[in-house]
Amino acid sequence: MKVVVLGSGGQLAFDIFRLKPEGVELTGLTRKELDVRDKEALIRTIRELKPDVVINTAAIVRVDDAEIYESRALETNAIPQKTLGELSASMGFSVVYISTDYVFDGTKREPYTEEDRPNPINMYGFSKHLGESLLMNYTDRYYIVRTSALFGFKGSRSKGNVVYNLIRKFREGKIINLIDDVYFSPAYTHDVAQQIWKFIMQKWDHGIYHVVNDGFTSPYGLGLEIFAILGVHPRISRVSLRDMRFRAKRPRYSAMQSIKKVKLRPWQEAVREFLKEIDIQKSL
Repeated sequence: MKVVVLGSGGQLAFDIFRLKPEGVELTGLTRKELDVRDKEALIRTIRELKPDVVINTAAIVRVDDAEIYESRALETNAIPQKTLGELSASMGFSVVYISTDYVFDGTKREPYTEEDRPNPINMYGFSKHLGESLLMNYTDRYYIVRTSALFGFKGSRSKGNVVYNLIRKFREGKIINLIDDVYFSPAYTHDVAQQIWKFIMQKWDHGIYHVVNDGFTSPYGLGLEIFAILGVHPRISRVSLRDMRFRAKRPRYSAMQSIKKVKLRPWQEAVREFLKEIDIQKSL
């Protein structure tokens, strides 16, 4: 089986490579090697590689940046899905598209499922929702993987990740502002990557899937859990979303769950495993 990963320099792609099953020929393409905004290069590369599966992790993920650079967000997060959908339909490969909890507006107040209707309230969420729609319009061979607040060993080149960022703030010795009225479902890249390989290797039905660790929390709750595991006591200020000067609107509640038999371990267990993996206590 031939699998191509677009945006292979990111933290999720790192674990997709680490967990590669035997018998899979895996090719990774970073943004420098293939910018998905270059339609002709994208078409040429996919036709040359002739994959069975394309995993598209390439994205503009900084939420506030998407408000500033709207065109770039659309050109990266949305428009390439039309091209991949057309190629999928003509060549017969499946597309795994990484999407987000931010396709929802946060008004539900209980975890969103795959059956809930998206209604994004910022450009990042809109670009991802448009990408979903374009892909679904041009092929039926898709796995749309909605995930949230990813954290993994490699971290994100553009914004770190939610766990690394809290550890960095602790090391700086400053007061850490933690929002207590926004709720989401954290996702460990190891667990997400493992589930993606299950979709591919076990030939799950194509469709939309919510892939996050079980349960939900706030940034405040996540921070308390991390620092309790590490046994440290930083100075914490409990704040509200309205106190933050974000350019983009954020959904106050974007927790997700799956009704399609996707069941990852609780987020608390995933965080503990991640902190054990990076062995952060030796450097605190």
